[in-house]
Amino acid sequence: MDRLRLAKFLVESKADVNARNNDDNTALNMCFEPAVDVDPSAVQFLLDHKADPNAQNNAGMNPVLRWTKRRGDRAVLDQLLRASASLEVHTLLSREKPIHVAGNDIDLVFHLVDRKVRVVSPLFLIAHALSVAYFDDCAIAGQHRRTESRWRSAAAHGH
Repeated sequence: MDRLRLAKFLVESKADVNARNNDDNTALNMCFEPAVDVDPSAVQFLLDHKADPNAQNNAGMNPVLRWTKRRGDRAVLDQLLRASASLEVHTLLSREKPIHVAGNDIDLVFHLVDRKVRVVSPLFLIAHALSVAYFDDCAIAGQHRRTESRWRSAAAHGH
């Protein structure tokens, strides 16, 4: 049985879409397990049936943090954000937020900034920009210039 059919069966059987397992994962959180192929239609179905996009498991991971660790389809991230998923949630142990988990994936960092993730300190943007500039390869110097101008733009807008 595929995941969407299973989710439909559970909802039709009046199962609680926000029920939790032993690790405090909900069905929506489980969509982002490392061994699972993310099914955007199953994610949307669960969201349409009131799955909590901010439900955190016992490690503090919500669906956005779990998605960020996987670096999946950005359309799925946007589904979560349209459902009011928080970009400000953090893991319990390391206190990482999605913008920190994004790491050196510059395009993902900008994707999050474009969606109004709150960067507490412009110092984070500067430090990240410097580390990216330092490790940029000469072969992608054109990409670096584009990245540098995007950082300046983001910093100028207070992101």
